Amino acid sequence: MTVGVLTECEYELTQHVPISEAAEVTVQQRDAQRRQDFSNAALTPNDQALVQFVEETVQSPRVSDATFDRLRLVLTDRQIVETLQIIGAYWAFARICTTLDIEVQHATDLTSVEALARLKP
Repeated sequence: MTVGVLTECEYELTQHVPISEAAEVTVQQRDAQRRQDFSNAALTPNDQALVQFVEETVQSPRVSDATFDRLRLVLTDRQIVETLQIIGAYWAFARICTTLDIEVQHATDLTSVEALARLKP
């Protein structure tokens, strides 16, 4: 959702609402994301570390040492690389959507949401 907010891609944001609901992201957390209030108390300290990393990755070629060090307390090196890959994929998709004015579609096929819900204990 952070990439969608930072790239102003309503398509990504709309598609991720039901997925985030299934992953137990609260309305307050989504609202904080939409406002770019990434230090909001609704976000856990680990969430804040991640969204700050995403924000800096999207907005500049390098993240600050402080941001990177903070994320390393939360994620392994492999997870950081995978996070960068996900950020890049969503950034690219957002630019396709915003440049080509892709019409927002509301999720009607909840297969991925249902699959995510099945993963919960």
